[in-house]
Order: sequence, then C-alpha cells, then structure tokens
Amino acid sequence: MEYDDNEILDAFQSDYNREIEESFVNMLCDTEYLKLFFINENEAFTDGRNIIVDPALDEMYKDRTALYKAEEYLGCEHKLCEDKWLALKIVTRSQSIHESLHIIFTHFPLFCVNDVRSITNARLKTLSLIANIIEDAFIEAAGCSYFDNIEFYLKFGRVSRLFASNPKEGTVKKEFHNDHMHDYKKSKNINNKSIGLKKHMVRSFKLKNKLSNIVEKLHKDKCELLMIYLDYMATDLLYPMVIQPAPIFAIRKYVNATKELFHSGMICGNPYERHKYVQKIFDIIENLIPKDDKNIDETILRQKLGAIKTHESKNDSPMDINSQGKEIKITKVLFGGSDNNNEQWKQIINKLNSEKENVLRLFFKKGEYEELYGSVFNDSRIHKDVKIKVIKPKINLNLKKAYNNIYINYSININSYNAKFSAILRARVSGREERLQFGTGITSKYMGDVKKRYWYKNIERIDIPKLSLLLLIDGSGSMSGERCESARNTALILHEVLKNQKIKHSIVEHRASFDEPSITCNILIDFNGRDDQKYNVMKMKASGDNRDGLSLLWAEKYLKYNTSFDEHKLMIVVSDGVPLHTCEEVYYVPPVSIEDTKNAGKKILRRGTEIIAVALDDDNDSDEEGCYEELKLIYPSVVLCSDLKRLTSQIIHIIAKKFEV
Repeated sequence: MEYDDNEILDAFQSDYNREIEESFVNMLCDTEYLKLFFINENEAFTDGRNIIVDPALDEMYKDRTALYKAEEYLGCEHKLCEDKWLALKIVTRSQSIHESLHIIFTHFPLFCVNDVRSITNARLKTLSLIANIIEDAFIEAAGCSYFDNIEFYLKFGRVSRLFASNPKEGTVKKEFHNDHMHDYKKSKNINNKSIGLKKHMVRSFKLKNKLSNIVEKLHKDKCELLMIYLDYMATDLLYPMVIQPAPIFAIRKYVNATKELFHSGMICGNPYERHKYVQKIFDIIENLIPKDDKNIDETILRQKLGAIKTHESKNDSPMDINSQGKEIKITKVLFGGSDNNNEQWKQIINKLNSEKENVLRLFFKKGEYEELYGSVFNDSRIHKDVKIKVIKPKINLNLKKAYNNIYINYSININSYNAKFSAILRARVSGREERLQFGTGITSKYMGDVKKRYWYKNIERIDIPKLSLLLLIDGSGSMSGERCESARNTALILHEVLKNQKIKHSIVEHRASFDEPSITCNILIDFNGRDDQKYNVMKMKASGDNRDGLSLLWAEKYLKYNTSFDEHKLMIVVSDGVPLHTCEEVYYVPPVSIEDTKNAGKKILRRGTEIIAVALDDDNDSDEEGCYEELKLIYPSVVLCSDLKRLTSQIIHIIAKKFEV
C-alpha cells in the first residue's frame, strides 16, 4: 500500500513509535529516566534529561537527491530515496544517538555558565559556541571509540546536511565565503571612515547621528567576523571532507592560533580538560567579541552544529541535572578511517525493516466493519428493516498519551480494586483449618498446646466461577458531558482491573442514527483483543438516539459467540434513560420501545445471559421521573447510580459479588 508523505510522517511520529526511540536512547545511555520527544522545529537538543529530535529535519526524508548523494558518498546501497519510512528512521536515529552521546559524555551543568569569562551575554554566547563545536566533535569521536554500531548513523547525520535541498536557517550547503569576503571589504571601508570622523571631533547633530550609525555598523561587522571565524572552525572540525579556501585575512591569525587547540580538545577525554581548551581559544579570539550585551546571531551555525540549545546557558529541564560526563580515551574519530559502511548499512536496513512493518501494521490497520439486519433475529419484527453496523474501530496509537494520563490519575483506585479482587479470589482458592488434633501438617506456634491441637488441614478447593462480561454503554446524545466522561473513565478502569485479574470481558458502545434506520455497535475492547485496542476507549462519545431492544439482541449473540458453554455470561448495561429512536422509517418510542426492550431482556435471561442495568440517575433537580424508575420497568435487576463519581465502584461491586463465597 502506498502512503503519502503526511501519512508516513504521522505514523512515524505516533506515540507508539516515539516510545521505540525512547527505549533505544535509554538502552544506549544505560538508564531508564530519559524522555524523548518529537518536534517539527528543525532542531535537536538535550538538557541532560530530555532528548528532543525532529524526524522531518530539513525535509530530508523526502529529499530523494540529498538521500541518494549521502548514500553514494558513504558507499552504501541506495535504499532511502525509495523508502520514506527508513529515511525518517535514519534521520531521527542520527539525532537520537548524537544527543544520547551528550548525555553520556558531556558534563552537566555546562561549564560555560559559571565561567568567569561569561560576564556579558555576548561573551557567554561565544564561549558556548566554542564549547559546542569541540563537544560535538568529541562526543562523536567518543561514540565511535566506545560503541561498535553507531558510526554509520553519525556519518549520515553529518554528510546528509551537505546535500540538503531545503535547508533551514543555514547549512553547510550555503556558500558563506564569498559573501563574507564581501562583508569584510565593506567593513574595511567603514573603519577608514570612522577614523576620519573621530579625528575631526564633529559636533553637529547630523554628524553625531552619522557617527552613531557607523559605530552600530562596526559592531555588526565585528559580530559577522566572529561568526565567520566560528563557521570556519566548525567546518574544519566537524566536516573534514569539505575543502575550505584559506580563511579571510581578518580571521586568519585567529584560525592559525586556535586550530590545533580545537583538534586537541576534540580528542581530550576529560570534560574538565576540554573546557580548558575552550577557555584558551576564547582568550585568543577575545578581540572578536562585541563589548556590549547584544545577542550574537548564531543562525548560520545552527544547522552545521546540529543544534545549539544543548550548549545554551539556560536549562529548561524541571529538574537539576548533575552529570560528570564519562571519561574516555579516544581511539577513533568520525571520518577518520575507511570502514566498510555498506556492510553496517545492510545490517541496519534489515533490522529497521522489521521494526517498520510492526509500526505501519499497527498505525494503518483499518478497523473491521460488518453489516447485518434486524431480520436475523426472530425475537421482534419491529427491528427487521433496521441495519446493524458492527464496528471495531481502527486503533489510534496517538490516543495512548491521553489514556495513560487518565490511568495515572486513577492508579490508586485501580490498585485498590485489584487488591479487593485478589483477596476475594485467594479466599476461594485456598483455605486452612487450624488447631486440630489430627491433620496434614503442624503449625509451630501451637506446639505448646496441652491438648496437642497443633495440627492443620487444607480445606477443599472452591472453584472460581468462569465469567465472561460484556459492558454495554449507551452512546446516545443524552449521555454527553459528565456522563460520557464518567462512562469512559469507568470503562478504562474496569478494563485495567479485569485484565489484571484475567477476567474475560468486552466493552461496547451503542447508538441509533437520527436520520437512518440503523444502529451502530462500536466494539471498543474486544474479547481477547490486542492490548493496544484499549486506547479506543478514548473515542467514546455521545450522539444520536438509542434502540436498546435491538442492541441487546445483538449483544447477546456477540457474547455467546465469544464464550464457552460453561462460562457465566453477564451483561452490564449502562444507561441514562428509556430507549428512543426517532427515525421516521422505524419509529421507536415509549411505550413500544420500553415493552420491546423488556421482552428482549426476558428472552436473553431465559437463554442463560444475566443482565444488570446501571441507571445514571444523577439529575436530582429534575421534576421528571428519574431514569432509575423508568429502567425498573424494563430490567429485573437495576442498580441506581445517583453520583457519577461512584459509577466505577458500583460496577466493580457488581462483578465482585459474582466471585464472593
């Protein structure tokens, strides 16, 4: 199946796939606390605890030319230009590994922040950028020296930026040198003018303004020279495959004086010693740094360095990060050898293809759909022309976060209900009678009993009843607001508890259409369904009417089809009122709807399925007869829920009663 670019990107950035990448970085860093996030802001960085990456960086995943050239340069088979998923994975994994290496080898908090040289914003920014260049080169060399299987990703991350067709905010692809030379020539002319102006001590207002503008321009050109220098050194250290012309005259002495310091810093395995190299470089180029606190425009370095936020002074992490940075002896540098990239590439592709199939199958798997008519049920002619739409919705992995948030909020309740069930089941499974004169074993604490009543025997096992539960939830429009929310939360909690207790269950939402003779039964959680199907609970909504008689008949058939003959079948119906379907073709209103639903319930009960209704009668201010009294006209067993906050506990209680001795 073919997918467009947006579909592929959406699937890749699903929470399910994000967790795969998060697990990878935690494995690489040998920890469990790291969080990884996907953004689309063309940058990647870490604060020492969180890793931020952009799968769509430079739109590389759909840049066929750039991908082809990158593979060609690295001597690999051409795979990525025809497979956007793999391209996304390689681009993302390159960023993930780079930022993970920072967490392993970089000292947090950053030394620059507390350095005495950082007395202005401009000086702090300069110090940080120097550290950024050295640290990026160092961690990638450290990664190649420490790990056996990440070098290709790091190489791809670097090389691909050389060929990007849609670079953002400056890349290596940009030809800075001619422009910079032009800017420098302009700055020389301005210098001459400024000297002349200062000699004359001009006092006129116009000339003062002119002098002010020239000084401002001088400041700008000084910043530009600084960035030209840093750009030159970043290219020299991080992109050794790029042949640069000789540095322009204005920065040549700084390049010559600091080049060896950059290269020595790159292979220095001690973080404290690396910072000393940063300090030495800073002291040499200090004359290039603006005197005031104006921020330096570092945009031309953003792409070349991969990210600069990692090295910025502010730390946006809510937690204080303190990491010494792993010391290591550098034995290998990136692009320092002639390794066979193609062999490593083949291994990577094989592994990622398997992962790809799993994610795409989950993300693009369509929901299941079935149609039948009420005529299949001989119980009532009133439904014979009504269509029954049975839907198992497509699993939406993007709902996982919302699901987990609710789970966390109710985790105490879930644990409490689990403990209650466990206690009940333990009581049924085993028991022991003590202080007997004869038995199968001895209780040591009663050994002193003069009547020798220190024996015990195990009581006979009491079988746990086999239970299959169907939770049938009214999805009509009257359930909107708090009722729908409460039903959704109850379904979530109930599922987690029943799953933990290995109790067979399904959760179904039903409604009737306003404008057509049909009902819809959404199987949100199926009997023996996939674990990630549970996220469909978040799709619960309130709309339409309800045609309960037909919904009950379908639910009975569905329940029987998924259970064995020896299982106790229990249907719990959650509703807020009497059945009502106002479609003109198949009008279904009280008292007919009440009588029909009542008859359906009686037949289902006689055929062996127990039905218990839960009435959401929480409208205490209404003068009308409450739905509890209405539902008592339909169901022989009705539980009143006058407080939505107690809905979950009441349903749990109903189920627990089935296991109590």
